[in-house]
Amino acid sequence: MVTNMLRDRGGRKGGLMQLLTLSLVHSGRRNERNRACSIPRAVTTSRFGSLACSLIEFTHTGSHMTYHHSRLAAALLALAATLSCESPTDTAPDLLVADALEARLSGELVFLAMRITPDTHMSALFVGAAVEDDAGCLRLDSPDRATAVWPRGWGFERRDGTVRILDADWKLVARIGEQVSLGGGEVETLPAAMGFTQADRDLAENHCPGRYWIVSDAG
Repeated sequence: MVTNMLRDRGGRKGGLMQLLTLSLVHSGRRNERNRACSIPRAVTTSRFGSLACSLIEFTHTGSHMTYHHSRLAAALLALAATLSCESPTDTAPDLLVADALEARLSGELVFLAMRITPDTHMSALFVGAAVEDDAGCLRLDSPDRATAVWPRGWGFERRDGTVRILDADWKLVARIGEQVSLGGGEVETLPAAMGFTQADRDLAENHCPGRYWIVSDAG
């Protein structure tokens, strides 16, 4: 259906936008029940995924979602899902999970992140660059070369050859290789007081041995 839509409009993105506009102003008789947009982030953050969600959420304004609207939304989501597989970021990383720690492996990159929000946090501040070492670990550019352990829900993407760190709202907070301010603190081993277990320590040390910087925030 996506192919037909693009062919009918000459294969131009502008044609797809025109079709969306026509559908929004169209007043049909067949309605669907209002439903929230619950689609994976990789799809909804794309251009066409956002349009599809906007179309679905259009029903929450009191307007009707017609049969044509629903078909268009489905087509846009299908297109967004296809394009998300061709995004400039890496493919989905392998995920290794312990108790309070997870390791996401993407190519040579190792991204350590917490799986819990600790009751306590450290309040030191690092100002400098985080760099990717030969093993793919993201370490602070400091004498101790501590590996960053990022907060729960944070992630990363590669774009234009740069690793970009994204917070839980998928907003850019840091670029690897550039100066950043990281709140948190440095530890010799992942502490039990913050919820880490021996399984977490083994996972971290197997991939990125050495000291660690438990990140609380970035700016």
